[in-house]
Amino acid sequence: MKSSLLSITIAMLFSGILSGDVLSGGKKLQGNYNITVSATSMPFDKLDPGNTKFGRLSWRGGLILNSNHDEFGGYSGIAVTQNGQQLFAVSDIGTWLRAKLLYKNGHLTGLKKTLIGPLRARNGKSLRAKKYSDAEDISLWTKRNKTYALISFERKHRIGRFPITRTGIQKPTNYLKLPKGVFNTTRNKGLEALTVLTDKKNKGTVLTFLERRHDKKGNHKGWLIHNNKSWKIRLKRYDEFDVTGLATLKNGNVLVLERHFSFFAGVQMRIREIKHKNIRKKAVLDGEILLSATMRYNIDNMEGISAHTNKAGETIITLMSDNNFNKNGLQRTLLMQFKLD
Repeated sequence: MKSSLLSITIAMLFSGILSGDVLSGGKKLQGNYNITVSATSMPFDKLDPGNTKFGRLSWRGGLILNSNHDEFGGYSGIAVTQNGQQLFAVSDIGTWLRAKLLYKNGHLTGLKKTLIGPLRARNGKSLRAKKYSDAEDISLWTKRNKTYALISFERKHRIGRFPITRTGIQKPTNYLKLPKGVFNTTRNKGLEALTVLTDKKNKGTVLTFLERRHDKKGNHKGWLIHNNKSWKIRLKRYDEFDVTGLATLKNGNVLVLERHFSFFAGVQMRIREIKHKNIRKKAVLDGEILLSATMRYNIDNMEGISAHTNKAGETIITLMSDNNFNKNGLQRTLLMQFKLD
């Protein structure tokens, strides 16, 4: 009975969040600050903590993150550098987080050197109004030995290219030209997920999907964007799951992070793998389900996904949840990793 009540309570909370009634953070950041983040270890399987194998995925550690800093939380998109050492995250209130990831025997154990700062407009000022600051996803892109963060925003729909330096994420150099269809959606159902493709055919192309916007057949609406041109693409929708994040694997395949909630089942999460050979204009994408998780597992409002290859040559998937700045414990900022076989 207690479990059912908890599921209903959390589902009601998520219902408000997904309709756009998100909680706001504190005062807007004006500069970069080092902050302290505590990390508490957790298992993935609540009922069987020793269980570490989930189909093609092997558990590589999970953390519950907490900080007293007002602007910590609300992370909708994440990107881990290809060496697996640094994490970047962007939030719903226009802030970014950078942290060094700590490991022991290949398992995620903590964070250090945690820096937080504001996302900025092209004039260098920090993004303030909600319609400009609602960042949803981030993907790293390297050109001529310079690293950029491609960041998608909803409400004021856009994708910006933000240089990354040793001091963090800088003001954007430019914004991508977006298809007209992006602007036909409502303010809170914008560009929820994006990734930069790396396979030979699509190298440098951005793949992006809208939040809870579907075509006449019920498929998720998305686009391929390259050199100021764009092409429609669709993703098969199952069981009323919504797209929340995308990540590109070293082999060019793409991971799709999906989320669903109901009043009785609570929050659910799913990861699908899309073969790169199937990614082309006007295609309807589908792929293998790598993981489906209910509230039996340590999940939350899972929105961020990234992938990298470690020194041992293993493919590591990193996931992060958006707590929507909820401080009462009903939502948490979770960070977790799996090895993909």
